Amino acid sequence: VKIDYEKDFYTEKSIYSAITDVVAYKLVELGIDTIIITGFMAQYCCVTTARNGHDLGFKIIYVNDACDGPIVQELVSGIDENKAIPFYLGAAVADVMSTEELLHLV
Repeated sequence: VKIDYEKDFYTEKSIYSAITDVVAYKLVELGIDTIIITGFMAQYCCVTTARNGHDLGFKIIYVNDACDGPIVQELVSGIDENKAIPFYLGAAVADVMSTEELLHLV
């Protein structure tokens, strides 16, 4: 993939959250107030990004069928954390919806 530094914004992350200081400043600068969360490692990167973004004042949309992660908790306790995470985030941090629901909004 070739990055066009004239029009594309590129940054790397070294923390669980995708919202580093540089990213947060850029989103605010561009007037972006909503972050859509998708990805792998739902228990780590996706959850941390959702909570961090919420704490910084962004509206968070967590796309429940576009986030996934290891099933460690399910193997140990029988609880499917990939189903539990949207429930917990939806209680206070994010609007939770499917890809289809999101596509109807845009």
